[in-house]
Amino acid sequence: MKPVKYIPNSTEMQDLSALVLLGAGTEESKNTFLDIGCRHAKKGNNSLLLEESGWSGICVDIEDFSQEYKEKRKSPFYKVDATGDEFINILKEHFPTKFIHYISLDTDEASLAILENILKNNFMFAFMTFEHDYHYVLSDERGSYSKDYKGWRGVSCDSREKEKIESCKFKSKHLLERSGYKTLFENVCIHSKDTGNWLHAMEDWWVNPSYFNNFYTNYLESIASKNIHFEDCFKRITISREVSYEVQEIQGGTQ
Repeated sequence: MKPVKYIPNSTEMQDLSALVLLGAGTEESKNTFLDIGCRHAKKGNNSLLLEESGWSGICVDIEDFSQEYKEKRKSPFYKVDATGDEFINILKEHFPTKFIHYISLDTDEASLAILENILKNNFMFAFMTFEHDYHYVLSDERGSYSKDYKGWRGVSCDSREKEKIESCKFKSKHLLERSGYKTLFENVCIHSKDTGNWLHAMEDWWVNPSYFNNFYTNYLESIASKNIHFEDCFKRITISREVSYEVQEIQGGTQ
Protein backbone atom coordinates (compact mmCIF):
# COMPACT_ATOMS: atom_id res chain seq x y z
CA MET A 1 0.00 0.00 0.00
CA LYS A 2 1.30 3.45 -0.89
CA PRO A 3 1.83 5.77 2.08
CA VAL A 4 -0.81 8.41 2.66
CA LYS A 5 0.64 11.72 1.53
CA TYR A 6 -1.11 14.20 3.77
CA ILE A 7 0.17 16.81 6.19
CA PRO A 8 -1.61 16.84 9.56
CA ASN A 9 -3.34 20.05 10.55
CA SER A 10 -4.08 19.00 14.13
CA THR A 11 -1.52 19.57 16.86
CA GLU A 12 -1.10 15.91 17.84
CA MET A 13 -1.84 14.19 14.49
CA GLN A 14 -5.36 13.14 15.48
CA ASP A 15 -6.70 13.99 12.02
CA LEU A 16 -4.06 12.05 10.12
CA SER A 17 -4.41 9.10 12.48
CA ALA A 18 -8.17 8.99 11.84
CA LEU A 19 -7.62 9.23 8.09
CA VAL A 20 -5.05 6.45 7.97
CA LEU A 21 -6.95 4.22 10.38
CA LEU A 22 -10.35 4.55 8.69
CA GLY A 23 -9.57 5.59 5.12
CA ALA A 24 -11.12 8.32 3.04
CA GLY A 25 -14.45 6.61 2.50
CA THR A 26 -16.23 6.69 -0.84
CA GLU A 27 -18.39 9.17 -2.71
CA GLU A 28 -21.38 6.93 -2.08
CA SER A 29 -20.57 6.39 1.59
CA LYS A 30 -18.50 9.22 3.03
CA ASN A 31 -16.77 8.86 6.34
CA THR A 32 -18.10 11.20 9.00
CA PHE A 33 -16.63 13.27 11.82
CA LEU A 34 -17.85 15.15 14.88
CA ASP A 35 -15.41 17.80 16.12
CA ILE A 36 -16.40 18.88 19.64
CA GLY A 37 -14.41 21.76 21.08
CA CYS A 38 -13.25 22.54 17.56
CA ARG A 39 -12.25 26.16 18.17
CA HIS A 40 -10.60 27.78 15.14
CA ALA A 41 -11.63 26.77 11.63
CA LYS A 42 -8.08 26.00 10.51
CA LYS A 43 -5.42 26.63 13.15
CA GLY A 44 -4.73 23.36 14.98
CA ASN A 45 -8.12 22.02 13.94
CA ASN A 46 -8.73 18.26 14.20
CA SER A 47 -11.20 17.94 11.31
CA LEU A 48 -10.00 20.26 8.52
CA LEU A 49 -7.84 17.57 6.88
CA LEU A 50 -10.73 15.12 7.00
CA GLU A 51 -13.05 17.64 5.36
CA GLU A 52 -10.46 18.26 2.65
CA SER A 53 -10.17 14.47 2.18
CA GLY A 54 -13.86 14.06 1.38
CA TRP A 55 -15.28 13.34 4.83
CA SER A 56 -18.47 15.05 5.98
CA GLY A 57 -19.24 16.26 9.48
CA ILE A 58 -19.94 19.11 11.86
CA CYS A 59 -17.93 21.29 14.20
CA VAL A 60 -19.15 22.31 17.65
CA ASP A 61 -17.92 24.74 20.28
CA ILE A 62 -19.33 26.62 23.26
CA GLU A 63 -17.69 29.79 21.87
CA ASP A 64 -18.83 31.48 18.69
CA PHE A 65 -16.57 30.82 15.70
CA SER A 66 -19.45 30.89 13.21
CA GLN A 67 -18.14 33.72 11.03
CA GLU A 68 -14.70 32.13 10.78
CA TYR A 69 -16.21 28.79 9.74
CA LYS A 70 -18.51 30.47 7.25
CA GLU A 71 -15.50 32.07 5.57
CA LYS A 72 -13.00 29.21 5.76
CA ARG A 73 -14.82 25.86 5.99
CA LYS A 74 -17.48 23.82 4.22
CA SER A 75 -18.61 21.94 7.32
CA PRO A 76 -21.41 23.44 9.44
CA PHE A 77 -20.46 25.06 12.74
CA TYR A 78 -22.71 25.10 15.81
CA LYS A 79 -22.31 27.25 18.89
CA VAL A 80 -24.00 24.98 21.40
CA ASP A 81 -23.62 23.49 24.87
CA ALA A 82 -22.78 19.88 24.02
CA THR A 83 -23.98 18.66 27.42
CA GLY A 84 -27.60 19.47 26.59
CA ASP A 85 -30.56 18.30 24.49
CA GLU A 86 -30.06 20.86 21.72
CA PHE A 87 -26.74 19.24 20.90
CA ILE A 88 -28.37 15.80 20.68
CA ASN A 89 -31.03 17.16 18.32
CA ILE A 90 -28.27 18.51 16.08
CA LEU A 91 -26.57 15.10 16.09
CA LYS A 92 -29.83 13.37 15.16
CA GLU A 93 -30.19 15.74 12.21
CA HIS A 94 -26.70 15.17 10.84
CA PHE A 95 -26.14 11.55 11.90
CA PRO A 96 -29.56 9.85 11.64
CA THR A 97 -28.01 6.37 11.91
CA LYS A 98 -26.39 7.44 15.20
CA PHE A 99 -23.02 6.25 13.88
CA ILE A 100 -20.00 8.55 13.47
CA HIS A 101 -16.66 7.38 12.12
CA TYR A 102 -14.47 9.77 14.14
CA ILE A 103 -15.19 11.91 17.19
CA SER A 104 -12.72 14.45 18.49
CA LEU A 105 -13.67 15.45 22.04
CA ASP A 106 -11.60 18.21 23.62
CA THR A 107 -13.59 20.49 25.91
CA ASP A 108 -11.59 20.59 29.14
CA GLU A 109 -13.89 20.35 32.18
CA ALA A 110 -16.99 19.56 30.07
CA SER A 111 -15.54 16.52 28.29
CA LEU A 112 -16.91 13.88 30.68
CA ALA A 113 -20.45 15.31 30.70
CA ILE A 114 -20.45 15.48 26.90
CA LEU A 115 -19.27 11.90 26.62
CA GLU A 116 -22.04 10.83 28.97
CA ASN A 117 -24.55 12.72 26.82
CA ILE A 118 -23.35 11.00 23.64
CA LEU A 119 -23.40 7.50 25.10
CA LYS A 120 -26.70 7.99 26.92
CA ASN A 121 -28.33 8.84 23.59
CA ASN A 122 -26.86 5.76 21.89
CA PHE A 123 -24.51 7.44 19.43
CA MET A 124 -21.60 5.23 18.38
CA PHE A 125 -18.22 5.76 16.78
CA ALA A 126 -15.39 3.83 15.15
CA PHE A 127 -12.55 6.01 16.50
CA MET A 128 -12.42 8.68 19.20
CA THR A 129 -9.69 10.90 20.57
CA PHE A 130 -10.67 11.97 24.08
CA GLU A 131 -8.62 14.63 25.88
CA HIS A 132 -8.53 14.28 29.66
CA ASP A 133 -5.46 16.39 30.53
CA TYR A 134 -4.32 13.88 33.13
CA HIS A 135 -0.81 15.29 32.80
CA TYR A 136 -1.83 18.09 35.16
CA VAL A 137 -2.42 15.55 37.94
CA LEU A 138 0.82 13.72 37.18
CA SER A 139 2.68 17.04 37.16
CA ASP A 140 1.29 17.85 40.58
CA GLU A 141 2.28 14.45 41.93
CA ARG A 142 5.86 14.92 40.72
CA GLY A 143 6.01 18.32 42.35
CA SER A 144 6.79 19.96 39.03
CA TYR A 145 3.40 21.61 38.74
CA SER A 146 3.90 23.72 41.83
CA LYS A 147 7.59 24.38 41.14
CA ASP A 148 8.89 24.32 37.56
CA TYR A 149 5.81 23.38 35.56
CA LYS A 150 3.12 26.04 35.14
CA GLY A 151 0.80 24.05 32.93
CA TRP A 152 1.00 23.10 29.29
CA ARG A 153 2.14 26.11 27.24
CA GLY A 154 1.90 28.31 30.29
CA VAL A 155 -1.82 27.65 30.80
CA SER A 156 -2.60 26.88 34.43
CA CYS A 157 -5.26 24.33 35.35
CA ASP A 158 -6.08 26.12 38.62
CA SER A 159 -9.72 26.36 37.53
CA ARG A 160 -10.01 22.57 37.52
CA GLU A 161 -9.69 20.61 40.72
CA LYS A 162 -7.49 17.54 40.76
CA GLU A 163 -10.49 15.33 41.57
CA LYS A 164 -12.36 16.55 38.50
CA ILE A 165 -9.44 15.76 36.19
CA GLU A 166 -9.11 12.32 37.75
CA SER A 167 -12.84 11.75 37.32
CA CYS A 168 -12.64 12.75 33.66
CA LYS A 169 -9.80 10.34 33.06
CA PHE A 170 -11.06 7.28 34.94
CA LYS A 171 -14.83 7.60 34.64
CA SER A 172 -14.57 8.12 30.88
CA LYS A 173 -12.53 4.92 30.69
CA HIS A 174 -15.13 3.04 32.72
CA LEU A 175 -18.02 4.32 30.59
CA LEU A 176 -16.38 3.51 27.28
CA GLU A 177 -15.19 0.06 28.32
CA ARG A 178 -18.68 -0.72 29.63
CA SER A 179 -20.03 0.31 26.21
CA GLY A 180 -17.72 -2.13 24.43
CA TYR A 181 -14.96 0.20 23.27
CA LYS A 182 -11.24 -0.56 23.57
CA THR A 183 -8.32 1.75 24.21
CA LEU A 184 -5.98 1.77 21.25
CA PHE A 185 -3.60 4.16 22.99
CA GLU A 186 -4.03 5.19 26.60
CA ASN A 187 -2.38 8.37 27.84
CA VAL A 188 -1.24 9.65 24.46
CA CYS A 189 1.60 12.00 25.32
CA ILE A 190 3.14 15.33 24.39
CA HIS A 191 6.36 17.06 25.35
CA SER A 192 6.62 20.41 27.10
CA LYS A 193 9.67 22.60 26.64
CA ASP A 194 9.42 23.39 30.37
CA THR A 195 9.93 19.81 31.56
CA GLY A 196 12.47 18.32 29.18
CA ASN A 197 12.03 14.71 28.14
CA TRP A 198 9.19 13.97 30.52
CA LEU A 199 6.09 12.88 28.58
CA HIS A 200 2.76 14.51 29.45
CA ALA A 201 -0.28 12.23 29.22
CA MET A 202 -3.17 14.17 27.67
CA GLU A 203 -5.53 11.90 25.66
CA ASP A 204 -6.94 8.40 25.29
CA TRP A 205 -7.59 7.08 21.75
CA TRP A 206 -10.48 4.61 21.50
CA VAL A 207 -11.69 2.18 18.85
CA ASN A 208 -14.90 0.24 18.38
CA PRO A 209 -14.05 -3.48 17.88
CA SER A 210 -17.44 -4.08 16.24
CA TYR A 211 -16.45 -1.82 13.35
CA PHE A 212 -13.59 -4.02 12.15
CA ASN A 213 -13.33 -7.70 11.34
CA ASN A 214 -11.89 -9.98 14.03
CA PHE A 215 -8.48 -10.27 12.40
CA TYR A 216 -7.93 -6.53 12.25
CA THR A 217 -9.35 -6.00 15.74
CA ASN A 218 -6.86 -8.53 17.10
CA TYR A 219 -4.08 -6.79 15.22
CA LEU A 220 -5.05 -3.41 16.69
CA GLU A 221 -4.95 -4.98 20.14
CA SER A 222 -1.41 -6.17 19.42
CA ILE A 223 -0.18 -2.64 18.65
CA ALA A 224 -2.10 -0.98 21.49
CA SER A 225 0.09 0.78 24.04
CA LYS A 226 0.17 3.23 26.93
CA ASN A 227 2.15 6.35 27.79
CA ILE A 228 3.76 6.89 24.39
CA HIS A 229 4.19 10.03 22.29
CA PHE A 230 1.52 10.83 19.71
CA GLU A 231 4.04 10.44 16.87
CA ASP A 232 4.68 6.86 17.98
CA CYS A 233 0.92 6.26 18.08
CA PHE A 234 0.66 7.41 14.49
CA LYS A 235 3.55 5.20 13.42
CA ARG A 236 1.79 2.18 14.89
CA ILE A 237 -1.45 3.09 13.11
CA THR A 238 0.44 3.45 9.83
CA ILE A 239 1.85 -0.05 10.24
CA SER A 240 -1.55 -1.49 11.12
CA ARG A 241 -3.18 0.13 8.10
CA GLU A 242 -1.01 -2.01 5.85
CA VAL A 243 -2.84 -5.07 7.14
CA SER A 244 -5.75 -5.97 4.89
CA TYR A 245 -9.10 -5.86 6.57
CA GLU A 246 -12.76 -5.66 5.81
CA VAL A 247 -15.04 -3.33 7.68
CA GLN A 248 -18.11 -5.06 9.01
CA GLU A 249 -21.59 -3.68 9.37
CA ILE A 250 -22.56 -2.70 12.88
CA GLN A 251 -25.88 -1.55 14.18
CA GLY A 252 -26.21 2.09 13.22
CA GLY A 253 -23.72 2.38 10.37
CA THR A 254 -21.32 0.97 7.82
CA GLN A 255 -18.32 2.16 5.88
